[in-house]
Amino acid sequence: MGEQVINSDLLLNIIKESLNPIACVQVVDYEDEKAVKFVLFNEAFESLLGNQAEEMKSSVFKLSDIEEMSGDDELLMSIPDVYKNDRAVYKLISVPYLGKSFNLKTFIPCEGYICLTLSDVTEFEKAKKEAQDMYALATSASEELKYKVNLLTMTQKQVAN
Repeated sequence: MGEQVINSDLLLNIIKESLNPIACVQVVDYEDEKAVKFVLFNEAFESLLGNQAEEMKSSVFKLSDIEEMSGDDELLMSIPDVYKNDRAVYKLISVPYLGKSFNLKTFIPCEGYICLTLSDVTEFEKAKKEAQDMYALATSASEELKYKVNLLTMTQKQVAN
């Protein structure tokens, strides 16, 4: 069996058909600075961001501007770190206007490009928070029960004397 060559059409189809939102930016020179422009996103990314995806596709984002952004756009904020440090970034991000949480991986697939992949972990994060809240409630109830048992024991000893 001969060795298969992976070509760009194959990779493009894999990206386009992925259920996870995926976007790719190209690093470009813009107004004497490094910047990025979105060159590819799959249907899942477009579906997630709606009209904002099209706006992003027609925009150029200076790395210096991205670095100065507040926490409002965590999706873009990992790009300068990946570019400057030439290493992948993994982080949990929250997108409040979508009411969702994602695991974000930002990495360099090849020179001059940065890829962003998202995994929706909203339900997992909700379940994790509920489990933490239930643990805190159980711990609190346990402490209260211990206190009441100790109080009852002391009261019984006082009555017995």
